[in-house]
Amino acid sequence: KVTDRPGLIIDIFGRRARSREAVLQVELAREEYMLPRLVGLWTHLEKQRGAVGIRSGPGEKVYETDRRKIKTHISELKKEIKALSVQRDNKRAGRRSLGFPVIAVTGYTNAGKSTLINRLTGSSLTAENRLFATLDPFIRKLAFNNGKEALLVDTVGFLKKLPTQLIAAFKSTLDEIRYADLILKVVDATDENFDAKISVVDEILNGLDASSKKSITVFNKADLFPDLGRLRNITGRYENSIAISSLNGYNIPELAAKIMESDIFKTRAVKVSIREGDPSSRDLLYRNARVMNEKCLDGEIIIDIEISSGGLDRMKKKHGESLRFLNE
Repeated sequence: KVTDRPGLIIDIFGRRARSREAVLQVELAREEYMLPRLVGLWTHLEKQRGAVGIRSGPGEKVYETDRRKIKTHISELKKEIKALSVQRDNKRAGRRSLGFPVIAVTGYTNAGKSTLINRLTGSSLTAENRLFATLDPFIRKLAFNNGKEALLVDTVGFLKKLPTQLIAAFKSTLDEIRYADLILKVVDATDENFDAKISVVDEILNGLDASSKKSITVFNKADLFPDLGRLRNITGRYENSIAISSLNGYNIPELAAKIMESDIFKTRAVKVSIREGDPSSRDLLYRNARVMNEKCLDGEIIIDIEISSGGLDRMKKKHGESLRFLNE
C-alpha cells in the first residue's frame, strides 16, 4: 500500500484507538482525509452508473456516489462525537465541583508521558516505546505528601505537522489541555532534536489557546542521558524546567515540589453575574470553576465560584463581555 504522510499517521492512530470516542475520532479524520481525494481514485476508471433521463443526468460517476456516502457518514460521526463530547463536558464539570486542580501531561509522541503518570500516581497506564501509544485522555489522582490532591490527565502525543483532520477530530479530547490549571511539557532528553520538538509542542498549544497557561518543562529519560551535568545545563536554558527519570524515579520528589510551587491549589472566591437565559455563560462557569452558590436576582443569575488566579485571568480575557465580576 502506498500512502502519504497524513494518511500514514491516520492509519497509525486507527491501530492504536481503543475507546469508542477514539475510534470515532480517527474514523472521522480518515473520512475527511479521503473526501477530497476521491476524484483521483476514480479517474482511471471513468465508470458511470445510471441512464439518460434520470434526475442526475446522463450518468453518475462512481466517485460522486462515494462522495455522498462519505458526506453522510461524516455527518453521522460528528453527531455521535458531539454526544460523547457533551458527556465529557459534564464529567469535567463534575471534577471541577470536587475542587481538584487539573494537570495536563503533554509532549511530543513517545516522550514518556504515560510512564511519568504511572511513576507519580502508582497507576498502570499502558506505556510502550512506540508512537501514539495513548489516544484517550486517561485521568489519575495525584496525592502529595501534604495531603493535597490533583488530577493528572494523559493526552495524545503531539507530532510535527499533525494532520489537520486529526486535530479537528480530537478537539474534545484536546480540550482537556485547554481547561487544565497546569501543563507538564514532557521532553525526551535523549532526542537530539528536542529543541525542535519543544517548538512543535508550543505551536500546538498556541493553536489550542493554551500557550499562556502555567507550565513546567520536564526533561524525561535522564537515566539514559550520558552526562547529567550537561543535562542540567540544558534544562537551565528553559524557564521553570527540571530533569527527571520516570523509569527509575530520579528527581520525581523534586518535580512534585515544583508542581506544588506553581500555586495550582491557590484559589480565589469570585461573585459573577450573568443574564437569565444565558445557558452558555452558566455552563462556562461550571466547566472552569468550582460553583459554591447560585441565585436569581432581578433578571440576573448571581453565581459564587472558586477559581485559580490563572483561570480567572483567562476567563476575564476571553469572556469579559458576557460575565460581570462583582467583587473584582
